[in-house]
Amino acid sequence: MKDQINEELSGLKPTNRSDPARIHHKLDELVELLNDSNLSNETARQIQTKFERALKISNPDGTSSADQLLFIDNLDKNSQLKHSVIRAIGTILKFIISLLLILLGFGMIIMPAPPYFEMFTLFHINQKDGITIMDVISLLVVFIGIYLLITSMARIKR
Repeated sequence: MKDQINEELSGLKPTNRSDPARIHHKLDELVELLNDSNLSNETARQIQTKFERALKISNPDGTSSADQLLFIDNLDKNSQLKHSVIRAIGTILKFIISLLLILLGFGMIIMPAPPYFEMFTLFHINQKDGITIMDVISLLVVFIGIYLLITSMARIKR
């Protein structure tokens, strides 16, 4: 099986770099050949190494997105741990910020504000009280806090 794959790969003619259609066609042929074969882990690693080397040669000035996708499985444990810790810290901070926004919004509604801070009254409940623009802004802060809380909780569950 390995010899058959090597024969098929060696039979590939060099393609013109400016013709992506031919490259895609040959890649489709390779994918079909790999799907029809039962490769050992060592053979699969060799093929992956050849493919990675070919991608590096075709794009020597930087890493392509294909390179990044190929190396995702090859991350070491330290990088994976660092990434998960940073993500957990971000989620915890988002959770704390959402709670603070909710408390701030309710505090702005409950605590009396000076008259110059109470902008315009939108709806009058009686002569001296009503719903002001400041109350609407406070509710907006509360709803933003609730949205952040829900999204951080959803991320924690994932």
